[in-house]
Amino acid sequence: MRHGTDAANLRAMKARQGLFLLSFAGLSACGKEIPTIDGIVCTDGDAQSMHTAVFTEYVVDGSESMNQDRKRATQEVGLLDIVRDAEFRAAVPGQVVEGVGMIYFGAAESYPDAKDVAPRFVDEEQLANLTARLKAFPSGLTRTYEALQGGFRVLDKLVPAQPLPKSGKKIAVLMTDGMPVGGTAELLALVRQKAQQADPIATYAIAVGDTEDGVDALMSAVAVAGGTDLPNCDKSARDSSNFCHRHVMASVPEYLAALNTIRVDVGSCDYDIELKDKYGGQADPSKVHVKFSDGEANFVRTIANDAVDGWTFDDVTTPRHLKLHGAACLESKVKRWNLTVSLGCAKSTAR
Repeated sequence: MRHGTDAANLRAMKARQGLFLLSFAGLSACGKEIPTIDGIVCTDGDAQSMHTAVFTEYVVDGSESMNQDRKRATQEVGLLDIVRDAEFRAAVPGQVVEGVGMIYFGAAESYPDAKDVAPRFVDEEQLANLTARLKAFPSGLTRTYEALQGGFRVLDKLVPAQPLPKSGKKIAVLMTDGMPVGGTAELLALVRQKAQQADPIATYAIAVGDTEDGVDALMSAVAVAGGTDLPNCDKSARDSSNFCHRHVMASVPEYLAALNTIRVDVGSCDYDIELKDKYGGQADPSKVHVKFSDGEANFVRTIANDAVDGWTFDDVTTPRHLKLHGAACLESKVKRWNLTVSLGCAKSTAR
């Protein structure tokens, strides 16, 4: 196991792979007010910040056509690398908290089936479960609707077990090379419904390898319906440079890049936050200052309270989530700054 690898080595390794890691700083209290993140209070006035958790259900095509042109091999190697990385990151303080599950569809007529894996924190046991699922190729038909329906059902009913928090973002990642058995209108309606429900599930779409006619149009429509379409895309495009979904060929690096851009998209700029004063009551959200600092806790810059290029709360009166926007979000991904929040000082005396 690599759990002894320190965070600096992890950052260096992932930088060489073209990936990012965003680390986190504590929240420093000002005056007598003490902030908490996810209910964690420290006596010295600091608390540990944390990204919003992500619960991912990979809905993976295991139909017979995936055995052609190395699509199956590429998919299995890429997914195995992703779940190993999730297990690795789980041991590193401050990383995005992930619950990962998988449906591998093909032979069964309804999902999940007995071999599929429900989303859980990726420890050694869950890694073994996911690895075993990937090695059991189902073959059969492209039952995309049934598989997605099962994946949504799993996420809707999910009760996260510790150490996962009770709530977080829910996403389904659909990967396929073929048109589904049956019509597509019902599938798109289901994806749209889940994206718009009170506890939403976003659906990401990845077309794999040389696909059948109509697959790219369908997967673009899935991305649009699922709320995950790529910027400035054209859902009727025939050129991969302008698709609304992600399309990868039988290349492990390309496959990994697509999966990691999804992880970046869903998990990088959202934070759970709970502000408490020294008596356990609600602290004043107007006395909050958000800053970037480097890995040595040196001040970089203050981030404006701005919905275009800065940060906002989900609720200005009783905030539970903090979100970075625009260039601030991009900067957090590219430069891997720590996010620091100061609480309790007047805005004119922010430090």
